[in-house]
Amino acid sequence: MNAAMLLAAAAVSFGLASAYEGYGTYYGGIGGQWGPGTCHQTFIYDGFWGIALNEAQYGDMGSGHYCGACVAGTIKQQDGSTKDFKGVIDNACGTCGYNDLDFGIDGDGRYDITWDFISCPEHDLMLSVEVGNPYYGLISVQGGGPVDGVDVNGAPATQQDGLWAIHSDAGQLGCGPEVRVRLRDGRDVTRCMSPGDFGGDCLNDGPRCSGGDRRRALWPTGGYHHETAAADAAAAAAALVA
Repeated sequence: MNAAMLLAAAAVSFGLASAYEGYGTYYGGIGGQWGPGTCHQTFIYDGFWGIALNEAQYGDMGSGHYCGACVAGTIKQQDGSTKDFKGVIDNACGTCGYNDLDFGIDGDGRYDITWDFISCPEHDLMLSVEVGNPYYGLISVQGGGPVDGVDVNGAPATQQDGLWAIHSDAGQLGCGPEVRVRLRDGRDVTRCMSPGDFGGDCLNDGPRCSGGDRRRALWPTGGYHHETAAADAAAAAAALVA
């Protein structure tokens, strides 16, 4: 699917007929001061901020529907000048009003903003296992924009705060499962996970992934973890008030 088709798909999914107008505030650091937010989003594209979407638009705080979505907009500063921004939805803001965004950079004040959803930059899909054993796995999918669904060995995983939970009563995740990711822009990607991600014990002669792309692409070049983003966030905050 080419870039134009991807943008069209994103527009249909998010209803990009007009920009949103609201207020922008700050809560400091990627995902906030204490680490990743509701979405457990630890990857941010170069030049992007982590941003919390207001709860009214985010929906159920545990749904993760907008996790990984990209936005772009303009901040109107107190002196009347404007600054553009781009960001990834990595959290939800329970105190923000409808159309408001809470920026994951250091700063203060409340500014008029206009913004909209955009297609995320092209990037390798990244999968990691946050919790894993032969019977249970909690999978993170990042770098591809918002995710509509994840199947593991053909069984649907359940979304939990931006992560994807899968159970195997037979304890067969340790055989190296096949993970299929359905992205909201229409892409369908299959990856082979390592047996070691789920404890490495292949019980009951379970299925072994063979047809998926074995490039799990865990944290390739470009973007950064929230742990290394403090300097970038501080620089962005300084530039905003300059």
